Amino acid sequence: MNYHKLMFLIAAIHNYVGSLLFIFLYSKVYTIFGNKPPVPGIHYQTWIGLIFVFGVMYHMISKDRFGSKNLVILGILGKAVSASPMLFALITKNPNVPIGFVVPIITDFIFLILFFEFFITTTKKKLWKI
Repeated sequence: MNYHKLMFLIAAIHNYVGSLLFIFLYSKVYTIFGNKPPVPGIHYQTWIGLIFVFGVMYHMISKDRFGSKNLVILGILGKAVSASPMLFALITKNPNVPIGFVVPIITDFIFLILFFEFFITTTKKKLWKI
């Protein structure tokens, strides 16, 4: 399997697992790290839903990497927009962010860098189908 195809597939699984953990183990995700779970409001369900939708998008990219230029751009933006505020909250020691969120924040930044590398490489080699 091609490295980039596998990368986007793993990113999809990462998002699927993350969203399902929050859906089914909502309270445990917070309490295991000594935090109180936030009161779920519409913003919370929307956020979890978007994690899953981005997973679907990464899965779609893995199926057609060179025909998905705009989706790759959205994937880069999605990782930057989701991970940056969480990283800021951790750095500033926001008590509402469990320390356990460090792992998904780091993995999101790793994916951000890898997606950007894929975008630059594919652009330089003129491999986009569009």
